[in-house]
Amino acid sequence: MTRGHDADRVPNGAGKMKAELTQSSEAIHESAKFLVLIEQNRVHMDDSDIAMVKAALEELGVAAEATEPTTLLKAQWWVLTLHWIGDDLPHLGFDSLLTLLGQRVWRHYRKINKTGPSRIDAIGTDNEIITSHDIKDEEPDDSGE
Repeated sequence: MTRGHDADRVPNGAGKMKAELTQSSEAIHESAKFLVLIEQNRVHMDDSDIAMVKAALEELGVAAEATEPTTLLKAQWWVLTLHWIGDDLPHLGFDSLLTLLGQRVWRHYRKINKTGPSRIDAIGTDNEIITSHDIKDEEPDDSGE
């Protein structure tokens, strides 16, 4: 797993985020094995885009909910930010999951002729990047969406 791109991020109210997000999300998904919150980037994502990311994550076995933005990115591109909820670190297969999610996101944005994210960042409850996955601008090999 890669840790990096922290220099691109500026915390925006991260201090109270862990308690609020963990409490509300645990009530929604008590039985979920993994839970992530999808940071809503209203500049680049409308409700259908958020719903697609949520559905893709759930198809991959990860419970997901949308949340308001809590980080700001100082870059020319945009990043799909996922908040990992829980004190345990994601399993080693999480990078593979992000690869599949990245392919589905890329395909979705290409289909609707919008600019997709350049990468997916997974942020821990301490607001540190757990892993970062670049999304390639090329046709993925798998056939799912």
